[in-house]
Amino acid sequence: MVTNFSSPLKGANAGSCRRLVSYLEKEDKGLTLEQQRGFFSRDQDEIRGLEVVERMDANAERQGLKKEQDRFYTFTLDPSQKELAHIASDEQKLKAFTRQAMENYAANFQKGLESKDLVWYARIEHQRSYTHEDEAVKAGLAQKGELKPGAQLHVHVVVSRFEKRSPEQQLSGERTGSLSPLTNHRQTKGVIQGSFERTRLIAANEKSFDELFQYQRTLEEQFAYARALKSENQAERLWAKEQALKESLERQKQEERARHLNQAAQRSSAGPEQQASNGLSR
Repeated sequence: MVTNFSSPLKGANAGSCRRLVSYLEKEDKGLTLEQQRGFFSRDQDEIRGLEVVERMDANAERQGLKKEQDRFYTFTLDPSQKELAHIASDEQKLKAFTRQAMENYAANFQKGLESKDLVWYARIEHQRSYTHEDEAVKAGLAQKGELKPGAQLHVHVVVSRFEKRSPEQQLSGERTGSLSPLTNHRQTKGVIQGSFERTRLIAANEKSFDELFQYQRTLEEQFAYARALKSENQAERLWAKEQALKESLERQKQEERARHLNQAAQRSSAGPEQQASNGLSR
């Protein structure tokens, strides 16, 4: 389960979110109003794009931002095809996971926040296209813009930079707390209280998926393992290799155990006559 934050181009998130919302509605083009899926939030489904724009923009008004400062952020939740197969590409399950992921997002600021304290909207997409960064494109096996095969469900999340205003705060223009997920604030002795650490969120989302859907994640699928394997720290890389060896040995033991159990089951189902015949033939 990948939680992917992409740094916005300068100024891209500084104004209204109208352009982003319009882009995210691309799969609705050509569909009737009844066929369109819309966005969802913590407690609502089938929210129209115009409502998303109105509420997101209103929450950023009169918050003391400079013209070029970000008003909102966006990230994606990208299940693997194996994870999608485990939940049978069930969109309701993906929504439930997204709602938990946003609880994780709020908690990750370490300010006692919950999802209800944020202004956020999400949308499930069903298709993905190859980009210039994909290995298949680099190897000449696929073209940029070509649709990827297989299950490709993923979630786009749009979240306001600011804590949610109450109706009274909205009327008065009272400012609320600023929340940025794009910078890891650290001191030499650890993370500053109230900071946002993306790696912590990625690990929390992975754990939430596993717990929600009883998913047995292999070592190769674990964020901690992948991160350690790519680390510049030799001790972390060694740990990753040791974990891989342990899992390989455990897998071999399980396969051997299953083989013995299967042989025992075959012998017991053969019956006395067949076993006697096998004994004579030997």
